[in-house]
Amino acid sequence: MKTIKALFLIFSIPVLLIACSSEKHGTIDASTEEVQEMLDTGQTGFVLIIDEKESQLLRNAEKALLEKEQTALQFDVFRNDVSNENTDGLSNNPFRHMMPYVNTIYYIEKGNVVAEFSLETSQQKHKKELEEFIEIVGDSHE
Repeated sequence: MKTIKALFLIFSIPVLLIACSSEKHGTIDASTEEVQEMLDTGQTGFVLIIDEKESQLLRNAEKALLEKEQTALQFDVFRNDVSNENTDGLSNNPFRHMMPYVNTIYYIEKGNVVAEFSLETSQQKHKKELEEFIEIVGDSHE
């Protein structure tokens, strides 16, 4: 019985440590206001501008961010408030002067765009290039 309790404790500790981790990696849906706040307050991090929710390109981006333990605000140009479609049903990118392209991940440093990566590049090279982009830009600015 003591062996079972000891094994339970040994296997429970890593699970608890992972569960208690407060950092979320991957993408976080963001509204216009949340992205604008990041820019206005001079924050640093990734912003992903999308025009479609379900695509292999976005799943690849999510996976690469998770693998590199990075987080990106994900802004959908058809859902500027995150949960509801735009009232006119049209695409609206209020950040088009700084971040003009959809399906592109941008790296923001102190509120300014310093790098970008289009998710619509060649499928074969895409995953490796995206991981390198996240690793190089994310690590160099920490």
